[in-house]
Amino acid sequence: MNNTFYKHFQCKVQLVWEKKKREFYVINQPSHVYTLVKDELIKKDREICLSILLTARNAVIGIEEISMGTMDCCIVTPRELFKSALLANAFALILCHNHPSGDMKPSEEDIKITERIVDAGRLLNIEVLDHLIISEKGFISLKEMNRLTASGRSILSTFSYNRKM
Repeated sequence: MNNTFYKHFQCKVQLVWEKKKREFYVINQPSHVYTLVKDELIKKDREICLSILLTARNAVIGIEEISMGTMDCCIVTPRELFKSALLANAFALILCHNHPSGDMKPSEEDIKITERIVDAGRLLNIEVLDHLIISEKGFISLKEMNRLTASGRSILSTFSYNRKM
């Protein structure tokens, strides 16, 4: 086998901005997330999970739709969630999804997937700042509820929305 064989299997990965002139939006609290995504999420009739990718100063790099589910569930895996975060060189992310029913109470599945995502983020050195559940009635922040956990322990005091610019 000659050494040019592998060149047929090479791929290129790069971050490309959609617009030349970008707007910067910094997230300093959960209400900023709600303002950013509510118009898109509250009108949906099924659960949509979004990942908001952030710089080290909490400026939004991008927003990705991770999954579209049914009226009452949405499948999210750490693999799919962190793929774009790694490619975008994100320092942190915020997970959010809607509850079309209007009930903002996190389900047991919401808590379990949050734990898995926080654990995966720690391994990858990508901070998971929060997980918001959004409805037409408003939003809840799992961080503010002290339910943002890694392996069953709270990380509320570890991560912060407010970073100095």
